[in-house]
Amino acid sequence: MSHRLNGTSVDDAKGSLICTLERNPAGTAQEALEALIDLQGKEGHTSRRKMLGTILRKAIKLLETEGGGHGQ
Repeated sequence: MSHRLNGTSVDDAKGSLICTLERNPAGTAQEALEALIDLQGKEGHTSRRKMLGTILRKAIKLLETEGGGHGQ
């Protein structure tokens, strides 16, 4: 079964992730990673992979600057 973000257009998937990025970066990172994992072994999807990677990096950056107290 395909991840829900991989069953829609790249623009719609990006819009969905951008909406949650600021308020839930950890959840957004998990969602993007799960969608990327779902694409493993599948041909094509270059623009979707790039978009998911970009969102994942943005979420990680937000988590790094949040300073949630873990490991500090």
